[in-house]
Amino acid sequence: MKNKFQESKDTLYWLCLVFGIIMVLMMLSEFIFPQAKIPFQITVAYPVLLASYVAVKEVIRWTQVEYAPKLGEIFVALWWGVLILMIITRFILGWLDLDKARFMIPGSMLYTCITVLGIYTGSEISKKLWSKKKQQ
Repeated sequence: MKNKFQESKDTLYWLCLVFGIIMVLMMLSEFIFPQAKIPFQITVAYPVLLASYVAVKEVIRWTQVEYAPKLGEIFVALWWGVLILMIITRFILGWLDLDKARFMIPGSMLYTCITVLGIYTGSEISKKLWSKKKQQ
């Protein structure tokens, strides 16, 4: 039977995944269609949601409650992969001297990528420290 932390972790994981996919689609929309602007609130809410998920996950890890680990790399790969595609598109359009004003990288894209990477890195550091503690 799952405890409250495990249920919260599972719920937050799926919320992060769905919210992240929606946000990526919004970023891509803003990239392709300049009139589409991603709401500022989502760029603030998503990192908070992701940080909450990681915090719950780390509490579970450090209190030694059994849990099934999820692949956090998915979030990092998704965000950085989309950013790289946007950068490559901008480069190619500039090189071909095409109308690149239409393909502007959303201002919050880099912020989101850095935030997601920072949260993931903090979780990985915590995992390594926990692993060393467990070996002692």
